[in-house]
Amino acid sequence: DPSMKECFTDPAYNRATFMGCLMMVFQQLSGINILMFYSSQIFINMDRNGAVGTAILNSANLVSAFSGSLMLGLFGRKTLLIFWSFWMALLMIGFGFAYNVSTKCQEE
Repeated sequence: DPSMKECFTDPAYNRATFMGCLMMVFQQLSGINILMFYSSQIFINMDRNGAVGTAILNSANLVSAFSGSLMLGLFGRKTLLIFWSFWMALLMIGFGFAYNVSTKCQEE
């Protein structure tokens, strides 16, 4: 096993270490953590039940985690990363659109 120093200095591990760090940065910047953390307040702002909205969101997260682990053996990490990152981006845009429409309807 390589040491921590070797992961950053050895050319055999540089690319893998850089890609791993880059993936963690993109995961943090994706916005899913904010959605999970503030889900009840977001649903309350949309004039919905915050507890029910959070339960639905967490249930969807649980189902996707189990299905992702099952699909990992079939398709591999790279395919799943690309495919689900694309869908997550589309769904986050859709959720943002729904939030904007819902809050604008409340203002009128």
